[in-house]
Amino acid sequence: MKKPVIAGIIAEYNPLHNGHLYHIQKTRELLNPDYILCVMSGNYTQRGEPAMVQKQIRTECALRSGIDCVIELPFVYATSSAEFFAGGGVSLLNALGCVTHISFGCETPNLNLLQEIAQILAQQPKKYTEPLKEYLDQGYGFAAARDIALHGVFPDMPDNMISGSNNILALEYLKWIIRLGSSIKPLPVQRKGAAYTDIGTDHHFNSAMAIRQQILKYGKVPEYVAQQVPECTYNLVKKECTEERCPLNLDKLNDFFQIYLRRVSPSRLNQYPFMEPGLENRLKNALDKSKDVSDIIRYTVTKRYPATRIKRLLLNILAGITQQEFDRFVKNSVPYARILGFNTGKAELLGFINRYSNIPVITKTSDVTSLEDGECKDLFDIEARTTDIYHYLYPSIQAEQPNEYEYRLIKV
Repeated sequence: MKKPVIAGIIAEYNPLHNGHLYHIQKTRELLNPDYILCVMSGNYTQRGEPAMVQKQIRTECALRSGIDCVIELPFVYATSSAEFFAGGGVSLLNALGCVTHISFGCETPNLNLLQEIAQILAQQPKKYTEPLKEYLDQGYGFAAARDIALHGVFPDMPDNMISGSNNILALEYLKWIIRLGSSIKPLPVQRKGAAYTDIGTDHHFNSAMAIRQQILKYGKVPEYVAQQVPECTYNLVKKECTEERCPLNLDKLNDFFQIYLRRVSPSRLNQYPFMEPGLENRLKNALDKSKDVSDIIRYTVTKRYPATRIKRLLLNILAGITQQEFDRFVKNSVPYARILGFNTGKAELLGFINRYSNIPVITKTSDVTSLEDGECKDLFDIEARTTDIYHYLYPSIQAEQPNEYEYRLIKV
């Protein structure tokens, strides 16, 4: 029997908007795959923030928008830098053993140039690493130092080649395909609409950030957002707001950070991921000037340490994940594939996944409790406790807050 063509997408869908829908539809148009599956972040995102709405809602939105199966990208990878976010996603797609293509959006869909740059990032030759170290030592942030170093290798490289958020991830996906020796074929799709950081609201293809900011501003889903997202996203997110599960109240974390960061020693803080010498003192010095978590972040940020790094650091402190634990996971492939939901009309895709996967496939509670690998259990335990924290951040106490061991597959 001929293996089907299966496209994989790595995404957050926070929330799923018209640009995401365009990407899914364009993937079908360009590739005509038998199935499209998505590796999606759980309840937390790469920016070091809780997702605007819980993963069950985002899973349902994905399935109603053309995705056939949603698989969870675990917390440790989902909240990390582009390198490890992409590494987790690509390693998971590769381990499934049945994914033939990876489709990703990019600002510059020049696949040949993207692959040439990815080779440099994967092989780390001295002509790249030596100037990179030099610029880092001068105080440049990693992104800026990498940009300058790569321009030294590729003088004619377009200025936005590694500054666009989609291009950055595209390069990381390609880098990991090379490192893993994966046979997965890349399918770049030209990004359409507002840039990731564009917070304007006058586009049909508004960014997820712009949509989130409007919901946070009003505490509900403004009616005009209906023009910027698929109907399922509008209705489901509106319901989450009405039932007071969105937007999350991050100020509930302020007392924890104010007390914990004052109590813990600098040497203990240095055991967390994304910490560097000196940063622990900036965090402590920010406390007296801060009335909320946003202030703590704002007073800690520097040219070298952007807000996303501070937020990732704080999330790992909140989750109790040390550098040693973090390294243990991100230096290896994701050890299991947890199905969050699937399209009942394409249920046979689950059969292909179970047949070809090189890692355990989790679809129900008993799959978790029967895991024999300690790494799998420890990673899932992080998912369980961070989901418990996520529920605590709801605007009001919910009558029912099912934990990770009570999760029910979303079927559409």
